[in-house]
Amino acid sequence: DPQRALSTGPLRLALMPGSRRSEVRSLLPRMIAAAHALRRQVEVEPVLIQAPSLSAEFLAPSLADYAATAGKPLDVVPEDRFQAIADSHLVLCASGTATLEVGLLGTPMLVLYRLGLWSYLLARLLVRLPHFSLVNLVLGRSAVPELLQRETEPENVAAEALALLQSPARLTAMRQD
Repeated sequence: DPQRALSTGPLRLALMPGSRRSEVRSLLPRMIAAAHALRRQVEVEPVLIQAPSLSAEFLAPSLADYAATAGKPLDVVPEDRFQAIADSHLVLCASGTATLEVGLLGTPMLVLYRLGLWSYLLARLLVRLPHFSLVNLVLGRSAVPELLQRETEPENVAAEALALLQSPARLTAMRQD
C-alpha cells in the first residue's frame, strides 16, 4: 500500500529508462535526480530495471553518479524484472512497450518521453495523437500520467510522483484501468 509506505517504510520506486541507449541517456539522469528529489519528502528505495539490451558497462557512469550523490549504490535488476515491477509502489517508465508490461502488472506509473528538439518539433507537425503512452493509446483515454519534454524535469517528476502517491483514489483508478 503506497499510503502506508509514505509513512511507515521506504517507497519502492522502479526506474525504467528504456531499452535504447539514446533514451536511457536522456531519461535515466532525470529519473535518478527525481528519486533524489523525492527522497527529500519521503523515504525512497529506487531500483533500476535493466533492459536486456543494455550492458552493465553502459550503465556504470549513471550508477556511479547515483552512488556518489546518495552515498549508497543503486540496486539494479537485470533479471526477474516483472517481480521487481510488481513489488514497486510506483514506476517511472520510458514511453514504449514497457508501459504495457507495467500496466498488465497493475503497478502505478508515470510515463516519461523526451525527444531532441528537432525531432520533437517534427513530431508535433506530423503526429496527431491524444496520448503517447501505449497504455493510454490502447485504452483510448488518459489512465496514466504522461510527462513530455520539459515536464520530465526532475523536480516536476518528483512532484507528480508524490501527488499521485498521496491520492489513493487515483492509484486505485489507475490499477483498475
